[in-house]
Amino acid sequence: MPLFSSQRILDSFQAFCQMNLLLRWGKVEDRTKFWGT
Repeated sequence: MPLFSSQRILDSFQAFCQMNLLLRWGKVEDRTKFWGT
């Protein structure tokens, strides 16, 4: 059972990291648009 719970934690952590990366990339895109104008 501990393995299953740790796997769920790992999956949620991965999803959190992916969301963080997407948000960061969005900010970078906004920044480039801002500097591009």
